[in-house]
Amino acid sequence: MIRVLIGLVAVVVIAVGGFFGFQLYTQHRISGEIETAFEQIRAGGGKASHGKVSFDLLSRIVTIADIATESATQPPVRMKIASLVAAGVGQPDPTRFSADSIEAADMEVGVSIAAPAQGSLTYKMPRLVVKDYSGPASLQRPPASASIIDVYRFSLEQFAAISATSVAAPSVVGTINFGPTLSGEFVYSDTVLRDIKGGKIAAMQIERANFTANTQQAGKADKMTGEITNLASRDFDVTALAAILDPQKAKDDRYYRFYGKTTAGPYTVTSALGLRMRIDGMTVD
Repeated sequence: MIRVLIGLVAVVVIAVGGFFGFQLYTQHRISGEIETAFEQIRAGGGKASHGKVSFDLLSRIVTIADIATESATQPPVRMKIASLVAAGVGQPDPTRFSADSIEAADMEVGVSIAAPAQGSLTYKMPRLVVKDYSGPASLQRPPASASIIDVYRFSLEQFAAISATSVAAPSVVGTINFGPTLSGEFVYSDTVLRDIKGGKIAAMQIERANFTANTQQAGKADKMTGEITNLASRDFDVTALAAILDPQKAKDDRYYRFYGKTTAGPYTVTSALGLRMRIDGMTVD
């Protein structure tokens, strides 16, 4: 009996040891693949770093802390993410990566605008949630060009390769600063993109957008505020936007359908110099 118990204990110990050993191996492999993706950015002249990478085998959760990247373009595009958590991760085939959900915390994207209109543009998202994600298992090599247009086109092409049932950001805060001529802040509330696949977004919705702009023209300072609610758009085509930025399509005389029916309203704008405007509703189709 004692031998049987000892044998059972040995089996449990070996199983537990094997479980943690496999988890460490899996975590090491995942860390290596993540580092490879970051190295691709560095190889293109950009900057990329991250903090601790952890993996929970039972729940299939990957956590990456302190992500920071900067493109090699001039001006550079910078991105920071305090933590990125992917749950229910899997690899349906060698070329694809999937996750039940991906959540980014304290995400910030910023770009400096070059001369002659020198300034900066920054977006901050306290929380971004992606549901039912599927995308390439490896990052395509970024463009060697230092053009910001090439980076935007590359990002759009990457977006066209993914699918998700939804992307939601409860709050997006943007700031723009072009010195005394123009500065301001805009806030999007409850932004949701639905049914993303093949470079198309079936529906986009923003419950509310507020903005404040400080301008100065002909020596007169003005402060303008505005609000638009219930902004919704259907059939947004990212590949059409990528075509606009592609120099290979400069002589392309075809029509591209960029988006479908879009509605919004009411929309109100006021300014310190006396402007008062209200539009109850808008429809673009």
